[in-house]
Amino acid sequence: MTDLIELEGNKFRVSIEPDDYCAAPWDRDDGHGPVSEWKHHSFGMGTKPPKAPGEMILVWDRGAYRTYDFAEAVRIAKRDGWDAAPYDATETPGQKAHKAAMADFNCLRQWCDGQWSYVGVIVELLDDEGDATGETESLWGIESDAGEYLDETAKELAGEILHRLENQLKRA
Repeated sequence: MTDLIELEGNKFRVSIEPDDYCAAPWDRDDGHGPVSEWKHHSFGMGTKPPKAPGEMILVWDRGAYRTYDFAEAVRIAKRDGWDAAPYDATETPGQKAHKAAMADFNCLRQWCDGQWSYVGVIVELLDDEGDATGETESLWGIESDAGEYLDETAKELAGEILHRLENQLKRA
């Protein structure tokens, strides 16, 4: 996706590109329940992969699958005070932990299903003719479903370019 923005009378090209070097969310970020390594199993049509009690199938593909240890995620969520929307002050810590672990599982499953990914925001300063000047900034590893945060990041990166150029002029 490419877009144009304007900041302080300057035009910038904003590109959102896939971040192919980002690790899986459970390897990259804290605050997720345990996810297994890939397991392999031959099973017939209509049969589900084997799993331990308390585990949920996170993703499977051609005989390989990963599980999410839901029971352990709930235990961690309760210990660490996780919660998830919709927030309800009347819920018990166990109810909040269960809801948060389910939200975590759904988020990770959506990543596995390609419903969201990590992206980079690249901002380029343009000259008066609309050509790139070579001045760029970028930030990578942002969740693609971050909505307004992607726009805010683009504006901040544009501001960083202007700030850098302003400092270079002061030193010259």
